[in-house]
Amino acid sequence: GVKSLLLPALALGLFQAAVLVRATRSAVLDVMREDFVRTARAKGLSEGRVIALHTLRNALIPIITVIGLQLGQLMAGSIVLESVFALPGLGRLALGAISARDLPVVQGVTLFVAGSIVFINFAVDLAYVLVDPRIGYEHDSDQDGTPLSIGGYAAPLSRLESQVREVCRGVGRVDDPSGSAAPLGYQGTAF
Repeated sequence: GVKSLLLPALALGLFQAAVLVRATRSAVLDVMREDFVRTARAKGLSEGRVIALHTLRNALIPIITVIGLQLGQLMAGSIVLESVFALPGLGRLALGAISARDLPVVQGVTLFVAGSIVFINFAVDLAYVLVDPRIGYEHDSDQDGTPLSIGGYAAPLSRLESQVREVCRGVGRVDDPSGSAAPLGYQGTAF
C-alpha cells in the first residue's frame, strides 16, 4: 500500500525539494529588494501580506521554471527507483524491454517520456502567462516574413527565447560579399 511508497517517494523527492526551496528563497530575496515591496511596507501592510501578495507572485516565474525542469528529472529518476525498489511501472517496463531487446516497447516508452516532457514545457510556458499577464505570446515572423505558427496559432516562446530574440534584433545584421547574412562585426571567412 502507501507504506511501501514512502521510502521511494523520499528518495525521489528530498533532493528535488531542496533544490526547489533554494530556488524559491533566491527568487524571493531578489524580489524583496524591489521598490514596490518597500512601497507596500511603507503603506503599512503586514509582512505576511507583503510576502504573500507582492513578493511570492512576482517570484513565481523562476520557481515555475525550476518545477518544470524537476518534473522531467522526476520521470527519469523514477525509472531507476522502480528497478531498485521493485515497483511496477514505466521504468521497470523500459528496463525489461531493453534487456529483452524489445525495440518497439523501448521506442514507445521513449516516445511517451519525450512527449510528456514536451507537454510539461508547454504547460510551463502557459503558466508564465497566467502568473504574469505582461508576458504574452504574439504572432512573430521569420526573416523572410513567414509567420512562426502552426494551424493559425503562434508557437509559444519561453521567456528566455523571447529575451534572446530581443537581443538579436538589437545587434543587427550585415551582408557579406557571398550574399549570406552575418552578425554585425563578423569579418571571418565562411566555412
